[in-house]
Amino acid sequence: GVVSSSVQRWLATLDAGGRVWVAEGGVSDFTAEVVREIGRRRPELDTGAVIHVVQHAERNESETAPENLRFVRSTTAYERIDDGNEANGTADLNQPSEAFERAALAGRHGTAWAAAFEYLPADQLDFSDTVEVLHILGVGTDEVADPEGFAQRFLR
Repeated sequence: GVVSSSVQRWLATLDAGGRVWVAEGGVSDFTAEVVREIGRRRPELDTGAVIHVVQHAERNESETAPENLRFVRSTTAYERIDDGNEANGTADLNQPSEAFERAALAGRHGTAWAAAFEYLPADQLDFSDTVEVLHILGVGTDEVADPEGFAQRFLR
């Protein structure tokens, strides 16, 4: 299943000396399952030193099974950042942008964006979870503050 596949991929990274970074755009239940299985397979592994979880929404935390949230917080390097759905210190990506849509369609992956916009029209675009990836990559609001800034930085 998906958990087993994720465990294999994470372990391949960890066994090679790497670290796993999780941009958790939803609840922590899946992450808890993967980390529990990694702990069973590699009990000597200090998961708190090599698995980093970045969460941005209180809603995601409140909808996670409480025991799973406690587990993830205690067995990973868990970091809660400002909510990407709110106006705060994170990039304001929870808004439609005609400039972003134009840049996406004109870029090298324009066909894929056109298909995505057929599924979810661009005026309904909300990629607020992306603030976690920006945080992981160290991209601050001075570089990406809104959808237009994201397009300028990543859609060329």
